[in-house]
Amino acid sequence: MKNNVIFLAAAFVASTPAHAALVTGPWALGQGAATLTNENTASPTVGDGTANNADATSVYSSFSSVTLSNVGDKITLAGTVTLSSIVANRANDFRWSLYDAAGSPDTSGWLGYIVGNSNATTNSNLWERVNPNTGIVMATGSGAANVIHNTSGSPGVQFASDTFDLIFSLERTALGGLLINSSLLRTSDSVQFGLISAFTDTTPETYTFNRVGFLASGNLDADQVQFSNVDLTFVPEPSAALLGCLASLVLLRRRRRS
Repeated sequence: MKNNVIFLAAAFVASTPAHAALVTGPWALGQGAATLTNENTASPTVGDGTANNADATSVYSSFSSVTLSNVGDKITLAGTVTLSSIVANRANDFRWSLYDAAGSPDTSGWLGYIVGNSNATTNSNLWERVNPNTGIVMATGSGAANVIHNTSGSPGVQFASDTFDLIFSLERTALGGLLINSSLLRTSDSVQFGLISAFTDTTPETYTFNRVGFLASGNLDADQVQFSNVDLTFVPEPSAALLGCLASLVLLRRRRRS
């Protein structure tokens, strides 16, 4: 029976699925006055395509709260974005984020992380929100967020209107930090405009996340920002699943003996 317990526990852990879900909103404007459509889907559209309609605009959505409690727990944001008629070669003016609303009744004071795009000569920034802060969603100014990392190299080509695949992940480490990875890959040629590679924040302000946000800053003059299939994946740490499985199997064994 002991061998059966070990075998079944190992099989259970190996097959433990990631929890994945589309972020279907409702999406809302955090700032700006852009036209927002498809706000109850995983593919919201910001701006109606007229001149500068998506300029200086942020959008966000809530999702079921996830806490990275155990070593190896990981949350990943992914999706595709198309930027239309933007000012070329701006850096850190398109941004994506994972937040903890931290009990705030509005869009100020959120905790979490924000990543910005690189351009031909400037690296991507990674910001962490200050705790506490009074900044609105996506704000990175003094008192709202601090730059904690930037990439070691830029792509050497201009950031311009195009379609990009986005990934942003946070993973709990053994020493209580968060391992952070990010990518903004142009789909047409795989040029990288948002690489954060295996940076660890050793003193996170939060391990809980329940909001996702995006920003097209006033420097981009964007006419439209279209998102497609925005989703979140949460992968629980295997040992936690193993403990639960072993406890259940031991209980089952005791019942059979009795």
